Amino acid sequence: MAGIEGIRQQIADALKGQDSDYIEVRIEESEASRIQYRGRELDDIGRSTSLGGNARAMVKGGWGFVSFNELSGLREKVALAVKQARLVGRGRAGEFEKGEESKLSPVAPVVDMVAPQIRKDPGVVPLARKKGLLDEYNEIIWATPKIQTSVIAYGDSKRSVIFANSEGSYIEQTKVDLSLRLMVIARQDGDVQQVALSMGSSDDFGFVEGLHQEVKEAAQRAVALLSAPQ
Repeated sequence: MAGIEGIRQQIADALKGQDSDYIEVRIEESEASRIQYRGRELDDIGRSTSLGGNARAMVKGGWGFVSFNELSGLREKVALAVKQARLVGRGRAGEFEKGEESKLSPVAPVVDMVAPQIRKDPGVVPLARKKGLLDEYNEIIWATPKIQTSVIAYGDSKRSVIFANSEGSYIEQTKVDLSLRLMVIARQDGDVQQVALSMGSSDDFGFVEGLHQEVKEAAQRAVALLSAPQ
């Protein structure tokens, strides 16, 4: 993810030399894809990306906060948070002796990078490939007699978060989430039955592949329920 890679030095440069008692920076980048079918038709498909963050500073007990949606000019954004904190801190100047600083409870710096153990990354699977797979599942559903309608909803996301502060902490974490939900509704002579199939994963696109038999059985089960004893 280009927006996150190499950002550690940029954050360090932004924090360096700022006239404040404490600063922290949080940056988040996410990318996601979604595909949904209602009945035979494709209802929604797309990809989205987002990048944003915030800087928080403390000066003599006053806090300043700045949010942003791009990384350019990060040092200036941090400086603005410091400026706001200083303005708020002036209102509390009587609580501090000259040259005195405000301090948080001491906490040892934490440096850690938490990366997911991904078996098959959904982020590198083309959207067309994902759609093609769901097309196959939808065709299986609609090849089953007495199906009235169906819903297939797929989504995946990758979220990377960075936290750094002026005390030396730097934490980077990336998480992946995937989900697939299918609902099949069968109808006959006013009787309606439905069967749902739902699953999720945090590390493997492969969990949504090769489900052709499971999808077929779900559709057949919905139809079989139409003739089940009342």
